[in-house]
Amino acid sequence: MADTEVAELTGKRLTQEEIDWIVAFEDRRGRLDPMSLVTAAAEEDCPVHGRFEWDDAVAGTAYRLEQARHLIRRIKFEVIYQEVTERVVRYVREPDAAEPMYLAVPKVRAVDQVEKIMAEELGRLLGNANRTVGIARAKAGELAGAIVSELIAIRDSIAALREKLIGG
Repeated sequence: MADTEVAELTGKRLTQEEIDWIVAFEDRRGRLDPMSLVTAAAEEDCPVHGRFEWDDAVAGTAYRLEQARHLIRRIKFEVIYQEVTERVVRYVREPDAAEPMYLAVPKVRAVDQVEKIMAEELGRLLGNANRTVGIARAKAGELAGAIVSELIAIRDSIAALREKLIGG
């Protein structure tokens, strides 16, 4: 399913009431189960009820789960680091979870859990970097050689950082 399909119902900006309602579903360790959101959102008076497709002829549970995941991924929080404020995703996929589960970044404290999360994020980034390097190599005739070399160096730096995290 394309994100644009999910975005039709979830596309408009989340209200604070919707964000607060979703965040309230975190367990005490900051875990958030998309299926519990779907189940609770079925109630018509739920703040996010209108963000889901409830017509079973159009969408089933799997589609609604994807809609819930889309909502979860859209929630951000502000981090201030060295006097710079940045909006960051609030939830990330829980590494090693049997079923898709999300963790609230502000509540993750264990170093090994942080390292696993960062390794997964760097793995996704490395995939994009590999793709970018491949395209740059394919179009090397149209790009300055320094750009291709710099992209390769960036890709290699990402890979090395990920290896540090995985290797401990």
